[in-house]
Amino acid sequence: IAVFLLLMVWGLKPSPREMSRPGRIIAGALTTFLSMFVGASGPMVASVVYRNGYNKMTHTSTFANCMTFQHSLKAVVFTMVGFSFWQWLPLVVAMIVSGAIGTWLGLKLLNRIPADKFKLAFKLILSVLAVRLLYQGIMNL
Repeated sequence: IAVFLLLMVWGLKPSPREMSRPGRIIAGALTTFLSMFVGASGPMVASVVYRNGYNKMTHTSTFANCMTFQHSLKAVVFTMVGFSFWQWLPLVVAMIVSGAIGTWLGLKLLNRIPADKFKLAFKLILSVLAVRLLYQGIMNL
């Protein structure tokens, strides 16, 4: 996953039209499937969305919608296999509240950051996450 993230962010960037609708569907299905087993689906989805060359607002809103859809699907699947969310309700509520606060603060910050600095910050953050994943993978061998 770490190598995938680094390639998606720093590798040659295809033009936005290269990712067709079937390509987006396949990428979405693959990252959603992987998210059932891997805790790092957010960076994977972010790197796929990044390849489309959207402006910072479109990128952020597309990524947020993808993650909302992906997490909703996971909640449905886990409920169907018998996971009980009730015992975790306080944590779920805390996560939702902190997510809403983070979204509000993030939007304020996003409106203040120039597009070129957003792209650089995005690449650096994903790179740090990728290096962390790589380190964890090596240490757990």
